[in-house]
Amino acid sequence: MANIIREYSCHLTFDKKKANVLESIRVLFSRNNIECDLFSDTLEFDHCGRDTTRHIEELLIELAHLLGSADGEIQCQIDDDENDIMFEFYRIMNNSLFKQPGKVVRGDLAEVKSEV
Repeated sequence: MANIIREYSCHLTFDKKKANVLESIRVLFSRNNIECDLFSDTLEFDHCGRDTTRHIEELLIELAHLLGSADGEIQCQIDDDENDIMFEFYRIMNNSLFKQPGKVVRGDLAEVKSEV
């Protein structure tokens, strides 16, 4: 079985939220032992780990319910030590979380020559 590492990076902006919504978001991240930078209209966090139970995805679903909609995305880089790196891109719209898979497409291999 591959050693899968997921690296999440998030930068979201949204309409200003009330204090109780912001507190719910803080509790959500604290409950999952993830540090975040949260302001009335911005959220940023980075997280790297195995995430075998996909608890980060569950956190993002809860976050979508709290935010409603947000601009920006959450990027997840997936490295499984056996294949090329893959990606998942998440967006929050209409109180839901949406996921778009992605992968690296390599071009032709070419020799690099010195320009000196």
